[in-house]
Amino acid sequence: MSNRDDFTAATKRILAERSGFRCSYLGCPKATVGPSEESDTSVAKTGVACHITAAAPGGKRYDPSLTPDQRRSISNGIWMCQTHSVEIDRDASRYTTQLLKHWKEVSETRADYAKNHGWDFFDKYNFFPIESLADINLNLSKSTESNRLIGNAINDSCLPQLWGKEQANIIRDLIIELYRNAFSHGNSKSFKVFISENKLQVSYDGNQFNIFDLLKHKDADGGADTLSAVIEEYSHDFVVNYSYESSNEIIIHRVQDFDDLLSSLPCVISFDEFSEEEISIDLAVYDKCGALYIVLPIHFCRSDVRGLESQLSGLETKGKPVYIVGTDVTEATRKAIIARLPQFSFVQGKC
Repeated sequence: MSNRDDFTAATKRILAERSGFRCSYLGCPKATVGPSEESDTSVAKTGVACHITAAAPGGKRYDPSLTPDQRRSISNGIWMCQTHSVEIDRDASRYTTQLLKHWKEVSETRADYAKNHGWDFFDKYNFFPIESLADINLNLSKSTESNRLIGNAINDSCLPQLWGKEQANIIRDLIIELYRNAFSHGNSKSFKVFISENKLQVSYDGNQFNIFDLLKHKDADGGADTLSAVIEEYSHDFVVNYSYESSNEIIIHRVQDFDDLLSSLPCVISFDEFSEEEISIDLAVYDKCGALYIVLPIHFCRSDVRGLESQLSGLETKGKPVYIVGTDVTEATRKAIIARLPQFSFVQGKC
């Protein structure tokens, strides 16, 4: 008797149907059913019902805590083409249980949309059916494989689909440059990348190094160019928070997610309303940050600019960049902020 907890024929059929008979590997366009040349009535089926956690001990991602019924249930299955059914079992450290479950959600949600709108809906409207990134934890030591591992993590997380291909590429390059700097110049032993619902976190030990200092470092090269591109070309898409408290900590997130992430961002000041009184800033917090982000309240208007100027009049930047973040601010208001506070940079977010 086999010790494998295999899927039933009914479970396999439902997995195929719920994916729209499409491979669930992120970015794979393959259909897994179609006509066969054997006869006018023959059908070629090329899909595979894959276990997310293995069907038997010794298999990839095997979870001994599951019961046999849980292991063979549809919740533990994902539909793949033949090529990717093999691929996901070659590298369990890359294709984790959490990642495959996320891809399954993407696949089934796509199929649901396609049922009503057609498969070309996604390309025609540049539409992605879910809003959250996949959870990925990447722990790196010094390695010649760092580019591949970081690049795979960025692509696997759905970042290109959700934040944009160009944005994902420059974030990939920035993390690679930080990795190289950490090990080549910062005496680091550990470099970690965490990707979750709406942000990327990078953490590395070794010497304290404010990444914004790259912009004025006389010997800086690739890292400075990449960070400059992030600030100059993508500041309205996403932002980079740097702080140091026993380790170097970087958080990268979209401008539009500021409000959702305020409680977890150490270098952000948020205002609910304005007065003429000078703002009080915890300098201890500011000192550990590479840059400071000042988030304006929603519906910030032209007459609020004078109050903003008064509140920030006593802020000493100490050579650090300060960004003022507004949401759907009018052009007149934006110009007034820039004119009255030229020492700061303005970032325009959108709801």
